[in-house]
Amino acid sequence: MKSNLPAGNAGLRSNAIVTGDMKIDYYRFRDLLFDGNTGLPTLPLVIEKVRGLLERHGSIGVITVDLSRYAKAEYTYGWETIDKVIGAIAAAIRAATDEEMGVLSVTRARGDDFAVFITPRGPRKEMTFPILREVGADLLRKIDAALARDFPKNIAGLFTLYVGHAIVVNNANIRLERAVFRGLKEAGEVALNKEILDKHTRIADLKKIIQSKSIRTFMH
Repeated sequence: MKSNLPAGNAGLRSNAIVTGDMKIDYYRFRDLLFDGNTGLPTLPLVIEKVRGLLERHGSIGVITVDLSRYAKAEYTYGWETIDKVIGAIAAAIRAATDEEMGVLSVTRARGDDFAVFITPRGPRKEMTFPILREVGADLLRKIDAALARDFPKNIAGLFTLYVGHAIVVNNANIRLERAVFRGLKEAGEVALNKEILDKHTRIADLKKIIQSKSIRTFMH
């Protein structure tokens, strides 16, 4: 049948004849390669860009931004609100990440975590953990500022973000895709460890407050 698709579907109009199955396949693949909420590409779509960064620089950093502890917020406010928050976080990361700095993606479509692949900075042109920690901390500040600006406190205050980081090195003996996914896994573990430490710290602080009798507990 003749295509009646709008101009935005130019990728489907190359032969002017499009079947219903082709349209279904197109949208299915698009949803696998792009996150519908944020518009960001998924990892398979940016892997060649990441390869180029590694080949040019020898080593790159990967920073992951993970949301945590918002299940109750989604239950209370609904998935539409949570999607808006995730979209705002993506916009803040995008604004802080230029093309010279690196590549931004989501780790999976409809997910809630982001990956930023960054290139070395400074005269040594070598990726280091101090650089990653500095970039990660700056990224968190910008995200927090964006959420505080765009959402009321009762919404913005429900989200806790943790940043992880790792260094990926170009090694001819290691398949690039595996090196990248190992880096993502390592960065995710760093973020998870921060979350666990934060939880233990909050519990310890609460115990100190109770023990100092700054607050009293009552049994009903």
